[in-house]
Amino acid sequence: MTELYTTGGVSLRVWDTTGRMVFGPPATSIQAEPAQPAEPVELVRRVIAGDTWRTGRVNTGRATPKTYFSEHNVYANAKALQLTYGGNLPDGVTMDVAASVQRQGDPSSRMVATFGGATTATLTGPAQLVTDDIPLTVSAGDRIEVLTYYGARSDGLAHPATPSGWYGAEILDGNQVATGAPRIANSRAFDGGAGYRPAMPHKITGLADPATISWLIGGDSITESGSPARTQVGAYPSIAHQYTYSSAAAKSAGIPSANIGLWASSFPAGGRTGTYWSTIPSLEGFTHVTTAWGFNDLNLAQATGGTEVNVMASAVETWKWMLKENPALKIWQTTISPSSTSTDKWATLEGQTPVASAPLRRAFNAWVRDGAPLIAGAPAAPGSSGALRAGQEGHPLAGYVEVADTVMSARDSEIFRVDHGALTDDGGHPNETGHRLMRTPMDALVASWRQEES
Repeated sequence: MTELYTTGGVSLRVWDTTGRMVFGPPATSIQAEPAQPAEPVELVRRVIAGDTWRTGRVNTGRATPKTYFSEHNVYANAKALQLTYGGNLPDGVTMDVAASVQRQGDPSSRMVATFGGATTATLTGPAQLVTDDIPLTVSAGDRIEVLTYYGARSDGLAHPATPSGWYGAEILDGNQVATGAPRIANSRAFDGGAGYRPAMPHKITGLADPATISWLIGGDSITESGSPARTQVGAYPSIAHQYTYSSAAAKSAGIPSANIGLWASSFPAGGRTGTYWSTIPSLEGFTHVTTAWGFNDLNLAQATGGTEVNVMASAVETWKWMLKENPALKIWQTTISPSSTSTDKWATLEGQTPVASAPLRRAFNAWVRDGAPLIAGAPAAPGSSGALRAGQEGHPLAGYVEVADTVMSARDSEIFRVDHGALTDDGGHPNETGHRLMRTPMDALVASWRQEES
């Protein structure tokens, strides 16, 4: 880049931005302007690590005081870390919690978290607890280890745990967050179900650059783990989620995320209420959300005489309460993948039959593809004139993600394609190949987010 100057109309001189003359009288020079310091970037709190799970309707198998171990990839430069915990406990039930965090394999960096200055706090019912700032500075690419202590529940039942089929082979007795030794490498491997389900933070945040993208991944069992994550060797939870389509995209792109997928779940239209949804992490620190619920909602609607409109209404209520809690969120809804029965293990198209809820699924997907049209805040039929659509001001959705087409034989066929082999083992949950196909539009979505930020 150059700057042009005239000197009394006599001659034209051209200097580059360092003050070096590139055109003009040979004896002429200019004093370079001193470089101006860059404006400091005001850091904001963002989710900065991945591989965190909400606690579900399963337990660790242990009710006496125990310390659990988890590992987490860091995807953003950050400081002043905070851990968020939620007990998924019934109203009135209490349980003590404590935690520490350290760099992977570096006990000298371990820092015990505090809650309002105390090293132990009490979880009560569905309420969440957030630690004080932990003075640990991390960089993208780091890996951190967390020790989480749960005391005895007041109702005597087992500790709430990570859902799905992932296990850790060792648990430390009592509160060992300050001095306990993290497990050795071979104890972190998937052991076929002989170990215990772990406990871990619901999210890990830090003060980071405001351009940091932080993704909340919502959905049912297909989002949670599907069938592929249960079959990978050496897959601790921080590794297992690589194999679900959304979490794989997050990990590949290096985006901090929290996966709140939960088997048999539906749109949390009531917000953070009820047994299923009490431990959705607070939405502070997230920038983007994908909601992939609808599969179970549509099946239930068909079984109980409901319609796709009931599911649409639940979706809208879910998006609205999320935006009310964090108005800056950008929310994207997926289309819903097929469900079919098969006479030949989903090897052929001819052997498949769509399940009874197929008409509702077609209608819901058509609505989503049309931008989830709303009139006066209520779902409207696809093609409706005068409706508000995703991406328009006032609509809760930023857009949608076309997932169903990646695994369906043809749009609205409601059966699985077979040109990549069988894509499911049970007619509903995509297998590993299915997840790889479903990941493609998620990769494109993440790329679009990155482009917007730049």
